[in-house]
Amino acid sequence: MLSTEKRDPEATAGWLSSPRRRALDLACLLLGAGVATVALAVAGRQLDLDATGAPVMIVGAVAVAFALLAAAVAGRRAVEATAAVAPQPSASLQRDACAAILDAIRDGLVHCTPGGRIIAVNDAMCRMTGFAEDELIGAEPPLPYWADEDLDNMRAFIDGVIDAGHGEHELTLRRKDGERFAAIVSVGVDAVDHSRVVLIKDVSDRAEMIRQIRDATIAAETARAAFARSAEVIGEYLYSGEVLPNEELVTDARGPGLGALLGIDDETALGVDYDDRVHHDDAPAYGEAWRYHTLLESHGALIQHEYRLVGYDGAFRWVRDRARVAVRDGRVYLCGAVCDISAQRHAEEQRAAMVGQLEHLSTVDPLTELFNRRHLGAVLRERLARPEARVAVAMADVDHFKAINDQHGHAVGDHVLKVIARRLRQATRPDDVVSRWGGEEFCILLNDVDGDEELVALAERLRVAIEAEPISVGGATHLAVSVSVGAARVVRAGARPEELLATADGALYRAKSAGRNRTMIAQLEASAALPRDAAQTG
Repeated sequence: MLSTEKRDPEATAGWLSSPRRRALDLACLLLGAGVATVALAVAGRQLDLDATGAPVMIVGAVAVAFALLAAAVAGRRAVEATAAVAPQPSASLQRDACAAILDAIRDGLVHCTPGGRIIAVNDAMCRMTGFAEDELIGAEPPLPYWADEDLDNMRAFIDGVIDAGHGEHELTLRRKDGERFAAIVSVGVDAVDHSRVVLIKDVSDRAEMIRQIRDATIAAETARAAFARSAEVIGEYLYSGEVLPNEELVTDARGPGLGALLGIDDETALGVDYDDRVHHDDAPAYGEAWRYHTLLESHGALIQHEYRLVGYDGAFRWVRDRARVAVRDGRVYLCGAVCDISAQRHAEEQRAAMVGQLEHLSTVDPLTELFNRRHLGAVLRERLARPEARVAVAMADVDHFKAINDQHGHAVGDHVLKVIARRLRQATRPDDVVSRWGGEEFCILLNDVDGDEELVALAERLRVAIEAEPISVGGATHLAVSVSVGAARVVRAGARPEELLATADGALYRAKSAGRNRTMIAQLEASAALPRDAAQTG
């Protein structure tokens, strides 16, 4: 079980609260990445892949592990969200759940502050290093299990993690008795409180196993079988082969999974060239990404490309194709992995649509479907920043709107506001912005206004559009509705939105005081907002 500095009941019961839950999520992701890395490293050695071929298998595995485990974490969070309406479990049940999860993590787990001070460790970490719990908790960098000879690599790795938000590296660590051991150190940084969750996997046995496999001579058929088993473990289609000058890939080894990508159960029936199954819209970019002459100049590079495959079942599947390039004696070799990312792409599209919808809702008044005050303010600020801005605003307030609500009810009042909003939109130009400023008040941003005469004409058009025709509110009832308009324009550079709006509001106040259903304008002068009235009676 994870040991922490604080053991009071409230802290223990709140283990699964937001910061701790995020730390546990990071730990789960790091654990999965480490497991997949080890599996692929072993498979790479069985294939006798050189240093340029094997890394792609590791990178591919890490990517898949992160994707699968991220999905698992997302699923757990969905369950938590669903369960939020039910009675909350007791503190003891939370502790039991936490213990069960942490007991499943057999690797060392360390939780650190943003500065690197250890605030929690699990029992596996103590067993791995030989240090007691109280020898680790509270320790600050350099930590007790850091090996002196690898301090520079460790510090460089930590700096990289801070910049990227996560990272993984194989380092040399030390046990309490001084023994050195190889370990894969995976670190994730919480996006909210910037604490770090460190997962440490002892791979000293793996290193010995790899050395033994390297020294052994493995038959080609055995290597292919290991290749296929690795593909089954990580759930990707693995391949390796040579790219010929005519762009053809001649595979010398591949695992299962291609049939699933192409929507067919019997992989022995696959007789069509893979390139022919690439969606025609994606084919040009696909061909450019894997062009022979480009690959010939890309020794050691990791090429990644996303595209759609057209299955035998007619379905389109998004895939991510990642391959390491090796160039030897003028010949191009690839070792890569292809995984189905259709679900991920679908989720991304849904998320983008939801974000777009939320952004739209954040800028629109729900009743009138006009832009809201926040959006108009942002557009006004942007247009005033343009050189030689010729901007004006008109404030329109519905006359006697309170009486409409009092006599006919708020439902009728809302209907009147909707009709006024529609008429204001129809009375403005394409570059103008109409917004509901609040209550029965509207604000219209007028662009490219050359002078007072044009401003009066534009403002009057708004006023006349409202009073032109009574508004039907059901049956034979029609209401004669009018608005008072106050408008102001900028005649100097560097004007602030607040000044322009205040000047227009002052003109609106005078229009209402003068009897309503009229327009008055003012100018924002160089030193102050000095109004100049141009009364128009309607």
